Amino acid sequence: MNRGVTSVSEGVTSLKSGSGAILAGMNTMSDELAKSLSKENMKNMEALRGGLTSINKGIQTLNTELQKMDVEGQLNTTVSAVTGGLTSIQGSLLNSQTHMGELQTAIGTLKMQLLASGKTEDEVNAMLLPLMQSAQAVGGDVSAIATTTSGLADSLKNSNLSEVTQKVDTLKSNVSTLAENSDVVLPNSSTTIEKLTSGLQGVQSALDKTGETADQMGLIQAMGAVNTGLGQLDTGINGEKGLKAGVKAYTDGVSQLAGGAEQLTANSAALNEGAGKLTSGAAALKDGSNRLYDGTVSMQEGLSKLKDGSVTLADSLNDAGDEVKATNTDEDTVEMFAAPVETKGSTYSRIDNNGSAMAAYMMGVGLWVACIAFCVMYPLMKPAGEVKNGIRWWFSKASVYLIIASVQAVVMVLMLKLILGFQPEYLGRTILVAMVASMAFMSVMYFFNICFDKVGSYLMLIFMVLQLGGSAGTYPLELSSDFYHKIHERMPFTYSVKAFRSTISTGQDISGEMAVFIGMIVVFNLLSLAVFVYKTKKEKI
Repeated sequence: MNRGVTSVSEGVTSLKSGSGAILAGMNTMSDELAKSLSKENMKNMEALRGGLTSINKGIQTLNTELQKMDVEGQLNTTVSAVTGGLTSIQGSLLNSQTHMGELQTAIGTLKMQLLASGKTEDEVNAMLLPLMQSAQAVGGDVSAIATTTSGLADSLKNSNLSEVTQKVDTLKSNVSTLAENSDVVLPNSSTTIEKLTSGLQGVQSALDKTGETADQMGLIQAMGAVNTGLGQLDTGINGEKGLKAGVKAYTDGVSQLAGGAEQLTANSAALNEGAGKLTSGAAALKDGSNRLYDGTVSMQEGLSKLKDGSVTLADSLNDAGDEVKATNTDEDTVEMFAAPVETKGSTYSRIDNNGSAMAAYMMGVGLWVACIAFCVMYPLMKPAGEVKNGIRWWFSKASVYLIIASVQAVVMVLMLKLILGFQPEYLGRTILVAMVASMAFMSVMYFFNICFDKVGSYLMLIFMVLQLGGSAGTYPLELSSDFYHKIHERMPFTYSVKAFRSTISTGQDISGEMAVFIGMIVVFNLLSLAVFVYKTKKEKI
C-alpha cells in the first residue's frame, strides 16, 4: 500500500509539473496573439485588404479600357495617346508590382504570426498556399504586362503600325487574362485574410476569456484551476497530514495490531491460567467470607463472655481490696512492696577523661593516615640498585616500610604519653598493638599503591571513611544503620578499636584482634611479593 501511495504521489507531482508547463505555454501563446492582433497590425491588415481591392479595380478598369480601344480606326490618330496611355499603364503596373510586393510581405508576416500562435508549419502552409500561389501568378502576370507594355512603347517608336497592332492585341489578351485572375484571386485573398484574422481573434478569446462556470472559462483560466486543483491534490497526498502520512500511520498501526495479536496469542495460555487462578481465588474469597461470618459470630460470643468475666474480675478485685484492708502490715512488708528487687553493679574499667576514651579510635585513624602519607612520599617500586630477583626487590622495600610502621606506632604512643598525659592501664600491650596494627595497615596500603599507584591511596582514603562509621569507635554500633552493622566485622578499625580499648582500660583478651592483624600482614605481604616477582619477570622479558 505504501508503494502504491508513493507511485500516486510521484504521478501527481509529475502531472502538476506538466500542467504548470502547459499553463505557461498558454500564457505565452496569449501574449504572442495579443502582439499579432495589436491595433497597428489590424490597421495593416485593413490597408492590405483595401490595397487588394484597389488593385483589382485598377486591373478591371485597365482591361475594360483596353477592350474598348479600336486600334485599326484610331491607330494613326491615337499613337501619341496610346503612347501616353502605355506610359500611364506602365506607372499603374509599377504600382501594382509594388502592391504585390507588399502583399507577399504581408503574407510572410501573417505566416510568422500564425507559427508564433501555435500553428504548425503544415497547417499554415495549407491555409496560405492558395493565396501565395495566386499572388505569385498575379505578380507574374503584372511583370509580363509591364514587359509587354514596355516593348509596345518601344515598338510604337521604332516599328510599323501592324506590329503595334499585333502587340496591342497581345496586350489586350494578357490584360484580359490578368483581369480574370485578379477578379478571382484578389477578392478571395481579402476574404482569406479576414477569416484568418477572425480565427486568431477567436483563439485569443478562447484562451483569455473568464467566467464562473466551466463552459464560460477560457483555456488559461481553466488550466489555472486545474493546476490549483493538482496543487491541492498534491498537498492532500504529500502534506503533513495527507494521504501518504495517513497510509503510513495506518500500516504502522496494522503492524502494531499484528504484534499485539501475536502477543495475545502467545499469552493466551497465561491468560487462561490467570482466569483459572481468578476462579480459584473467587472460591477462596467465598470460603473466607464464610469464615469471617463464623468468626464474627464467635467474636460476639467472646465479647459476651468478656463482659461476664469483667464483672467477675471487678467483684474479685473488690473482695481482694477488702482483704488487703483487713491485713495488718508491718515495716518489712512495706519495704518488700517498695523494693521487691535488689540491684547489684560492678565496674570493670575506668576512664578518667574523654580524650583517653577516644584514644582507642583516633590512634587507629592516625596510624592509617600516616601509612597513606608514607606511600605518597616513598618511591614504592623504584629499586635501589640492579634488580636480580623479585624476592630481594620486595624485601628491600618491606624491610623499610615495616620498620617505618613499627617506629611510627612507638612514636605515636610515647608522644601521647609524654605530651598529652596519656595513661593506659597496659602501656606495653598498647605499644605492641600499635606496632602490629601499624604494620598491618602499612601492608594493605603498600599493596594497593603498587597495584594502582596514586589511585590506590585514593581508594584507601575512601575505605578509611567507611571505617570511621563502621568500626563503632565513637558511638555504640546499636545506634548505627543496618549498613554499618553488615560491614562492622570486615573493617580493620573494628579490631584496632577493640584491642586499644582492652590495653587502655578493660584488660580483656586481645589474642583474636592480634591474630587478625598478623593475618593481614602475612596475606598482603605475600600479595606484594607476587607483584614484585611478576614485574621482575616482565622486565627481564
